[in-house]
Amino acid sequence: MVRDKVIEIIRDCFPVIADRVSVSALLIEDLNIDSLDRVVIVFAFEAEFDIEIIDEDFEKWITIQDIIDYIESSLKNDK
Repeated sequence: MVRDKVIEIIRDCFPVIADRVSVSALLIEDLNIDSLDRVVIVFAFEAEFDIEIIDEDFEKWITIQDIIDYIESSLKNDK
C-alpha cells in the first residue's frame, strides 16, 4: 500500500517522469528531482500519510525505496 501510494504521488507530482518511476530509481540521477521538487513531494507525503518528515531525514533519501522505508517506519512508530 505505501509503495503504491508513494509511486502514485511522485507520478502525479511529476508526470513528465512518470514512466521512469520505480522503487529502485535514483531521485537525482534517474528522476532529476532537485531540492525544490523534494519539498513538493514531502508536503504530499505528509498530507497523504499524516506524518511529519524532518528535513535532515528527507535529505538522506537516494531512491524511491528509501522514501517507502522511511514512511513505513514512521507509520509503524506512530502506532
